[in-house]
Amino acid sequence: MAGLLWGAFFLIPGAPALSQPESLNSQTDNLNVLFLGFEDEELAMVAVYSINHRDRFQSAAVFFPPQGQVPGQGMDFRRYYREAGLLRLRQAVEECLRVPIAYQVTIKNSIMDEVEQITGPILVNGKRVDLKGIFTMAPGPQDEEILGELVRRLTKAEVYFWHLPRLFLKARYYISTDFPLTWDNLRLHYRIASNLNPRELRKFILSLEPQFTPGTGITWHFQEEQLSRVLYDLTA
Repeated sequence: MAGLLWGAFFLIPGAPALSQPESLNSQTDNLNVLFLGFEDEELAMVAVYSINHRDRFQSAAVFFPPQGQVPGQGMDFRRYYREAGLLRLRQAVEECLRVPIAYQVTIKNSIMDEVEQITGPILVNGKRVDLKGIFTMAPGPQDEEILGELVRRLTKAEVYFWHLPRLFLKARYYISTDFPLTWDNLRLHYRIASNLNPRELRKFILSLEPQFTPGTGITWHFQEEQLSRVLYDLTA
């Protein structure tokens, strides 16, 4: 499951420079969490989960297709992660969306069997969802239902305060975060999570546009305008 967007600007000699579109995202004050999913050690998912905790707790998961180009870097998200690392990738996502990331979570798909032991199997139309393949799952009409059900189960009090912290501490090779696992911090964020309505969670995959470059071939780029307003449109 993934998603993306971006764009390019051209300067015409003698013409005024084109200004960037206004960033409506910067008008939000959401809690933004970066999720990176890995399959066979390769970056397979880049997503930001954004919660408008100042209003009615509207929430959305925005997906960057990892084959999309990191703006201004001349490489896609997978290569950029390999060469620049996690913190630089996080900064790139912040610059794309023009919002701060509160913390990040990295997950390897090999741990998803243990996650399923905590949440129980997720069924859609009577069919079990393969959580190990969730990072590369083809988009479908049940995506928001699947995400909403995952959020609902992971934010149950017993799971949130007991099972998830234990999993983070036990399986650091497979799942990691810079979220401080303190009682006060867990309690504060649980108050936010407990107000979410999983049925209203929105999923959005950012668009990609092909661009041909001689010597390079086709590369995929996000739409700048979409990047600058997607969180605002989904959660404001």
